[in-house]
Amino acid sequence: MDLSVLKYLNGFAGQSEFLNKIIIFSAEYLGFFILAAVIASALLNRKKDGLKIFAASFFSAVFSRFLFTEIIRFFYYRPRPFLLLELNQIISHGATSSFPSGHSAFYFGLSFGVFLFRKKIGIILLFASSLVGASRVAAGVHYPTDILGGFILGFISSLFGFFLLRQFYKNFYRTTNPPQ
Repeated sequence: MDLSVLKYLNGFAGQSEFLNKIIIFSAEYLGFFILAAVIASALLNRKKDGLKIFAASFFSAVFSRFLFTEIIRFFYYRPRPFLLLELNQIISHGATSSFPSGHSAFYFGLSFGVFLFRKKIGIILLFASSLVGASRVAAGVHYPTDILGGFILGFISSLFGFFLLRQFYKNFYRTTNPPQ
C-alpha cells in the first residue's frame, strides 16, 4: 500500500509546470506559513495564554524533529524512495534517511501544539501540515509511512509538551502564590 500511494501521488509530479509549482511550494515553503500562523495565533491570543500556545507548539516541534526523529534515524536507516525507485523527483534532497519525515514531525508538532489550545486554528494547521507531507511524497522524497511516522511523533510530542507545560505552570503558580 505504501508503494501504491507513493506512485499515485508522485504521478502528479511532472504532469505540468503549474502542478510542479504547487507541489514544490507545499513541500518546501508552506511550512513557513504554518510557523507564521503559530506565532500569530500566540501573539493575537486574547486570553493571555499565547505564551503557553507558543511554548507547547515550539517544544512539540523541536522535540519531535530534533530529538525523537534523530534517535529513530540513528538506529534505523530507510533509503529515500528516489534512491530505489524511478520517480518524478522534482525537489532535490540528500540521501539521508527518510523515516520518519523530519518536516512532518516538526509541522505536525507545531500544529498539534496549537490544536490542544485552539481547535479551529489547529485543524487548519493540521490540514496544512498534511499538505506538506503529501507534497513531499508527490515530490518523490518520502514514502507515505514516513509522513505517518512524523504525524505520530508530532502528536506524541505535543501531548508530552502539554503535560510538561501544565506541570511547570502548576509548580510556578504554587511557588509564586504560597498558601496564606
